[in-house]
Amino acid sequence: KETWMDTSIGHSDLRDGARMEIQALRLAMYKFLSCFDQKYKQNEIDMVTDVPKEFFNEVFNEEGNLTNLYAMDELAKVKSSLTYYCGFIMNKEIFKNQKIRKAFNYAIDRNLIIDYVLGKPEYISGEYGIVPPTFPNYSSEKVKGYTYNSALAEQFLAEAGYPNGKGFPVLKLETVQREVPVAEAIKKLLFDVLGVKVDILISPSFKDREQSCKMCKSDLYVS
Repeated sequence: KETWMDTSIGHSDLRDGARMEIQALRLAMYKFLSCFDQKYKQNEIDMVTDVPKEFFNEVFNEEGNLTNLYAMDELAKVKSSLTYYCGFIMNKEIFKNQKIRKAFNYAIDRNLIIDYVLGKPEYISGEYGIVPPTFPNYSSEKVKGYTYNSALAEQFLAEAGYPNGKGFPVLKLETVQREVPVAEAIKKLLFDVLGVKVDILISPSFKDREQSCKMCKSDLYVS
């Protein structure tokens, strides 16, 4: 079983054989795509902690190593304690029904999102709860979680009184720009499996999304 990994890439001058004396380290926040395309590739920054999916074929070969274009750079992979999740706003009356929450959990194909949306084959699906398996002395397999099961999803939604999504309210799913592809995948899965319609709201920042969720402006959120 694979574990979560974070991938970092840095320019070759950071691994010169001679010991470097670093005077200062500056951290900067950029939009995800422009950070790599306009900053890292133009040598305006020395290191990025992830590579956007749009540049995978340019940066990595089929074996997962750096291509010749980036042969002078250095690739680092480390275990990461990270979890992506979609949360319910539990103050909403619709989610107080456990069968609806179960239906949603069974309707989400996590492996599809990992492989085709995130493009991160080194990730594993969160089928054993929210705690990443990289935590020491934590047996994630002992947690009874959820796997993709469209039949069970349909069954639980019907038992909750909404067969094929009939009569179910249109939901608002809130996210930030970087997570929009994941939000779009969740929206499509909920409609294809359950017939539930979802509108996506894009917040300008994580802080704005958090504040909006606290005020119950949305029904779901991606984090």
